[in-house]
Amino acid sequence: MNSQSKPRPGKLPLLRTKLFPAESAGRPLLARDALLDRLFKAREQRLILLSAPAGFGKSTVLSQFRLRLLETGARVAWLSCDEADSERDGVDIERTPVNPLDVVFDAIVALGQGPGN
Repeated sequence: MNSQSKPRPGKLPLLRTKLFPAESAGRPLLARDALLDRLFKAREQRLILLSAPAGFGKSTVLSQFRLRLLETGARVAWLSCDEADSERDGVDIERTPVNPLDVVFDAIVALGQGPGN
């Protein structure tokens, strides 16, 4: 398997590692049952915003939430974003436009939920 998704014509490839949460490498994770319950109850909302300073466990709780959703049979797309995703250094914007929706589209296609599926 390639470490990058198949690029669409005129688009940059998406690293497959961005489509899955980071592994905890067997380290124990702090259980946040109350927050997970609140997220689970709000799962039908169009948008859930989780905001906290760096290091407060946002990615950890969202990966736990993802697992809980998967246990119910839900299909969940994951897209890890970082500061570099908003930078366009070294990209010829005229020839290769960077559109944030392209990476969201690629995450959904990785689930087999893209057009035609």
